Amino acid sequence: MVEYPELKQYVSTYFRLTRKLTAVKNPLIRDLALLYPGMTSMVNINAMYFNDIINNIDSIADNNYRVRYLNSGKYEILRSLIIMGNRNNSAVNHDIRMNTQSMELLNNQQKETMELIEELYNKIDSKIKTIPGIGTLTGSIILSSIGDINRFDSMAKLRAYTGMDPVTIQSGDYSISSYISKSGNPLIRYALYLSTVSVIRFNPVLKRYYTHKKEQGMNGTN
Repeated sequence: MVEYPELKQYVSTYFRLTRKLTAVKNPLIRDLALLYPGMTSMVNINAMYFNDIINNIDSIADNNYRVRYLNSGKYEILRSLIIMGNRNNSAVNHDIRMNTQSMELLNNQQKETMELIEELYNKIDSKIKTIPGIGTLTGSIILSSIGDINRFDSMAKLRAYTGMDPVTIQSGDYSISSYISKSGNPLIRYALYLSTVSVIRFNPVLKRYYTHKKEQGMNGTN
């Protein structure tokens, strides 16, 4: 089906942008901690008002700018952190502004890519969409990575492709399967993990099964 290769490219782009976002966020958090200790613990850098804060640092300190979506209590805490911070370090402030602008651009690009993923995903007729716990992104990862499932002539081969096949350890007369191989597609394993966590939370039947297996000594998802 022609949608699978195109969907795979969009998914690849989405996660490439995710990696770029991480590369931008890490130094941004470091710089904020350097100039304004405590700010990142009370202000989420992904919040819609974060850019307002960065672009109006001096005005907030002078109480001449009111940050939208931030209640008065948090605003006063934020203002005190800014006043006690080192606003005069122009080099670090420049780095913060550059990283904030990059983060905003990457967030917009990721949002646009996700809209394209959703549009293409909705065109694909697949029973995977009926499975609770599998959303648009996780479903897109699975479908675009596997493609036409008929190319796998057995469940074992599909399981091996995802890296979910068990590794068997033999010792004397005993044969134990203790962990999965992780030799296949890592993105599918990531999607399956996210889906499993969601299903365990919202499906009571599978939650009981999961709890039962943990009580038998098997490792959990956390």
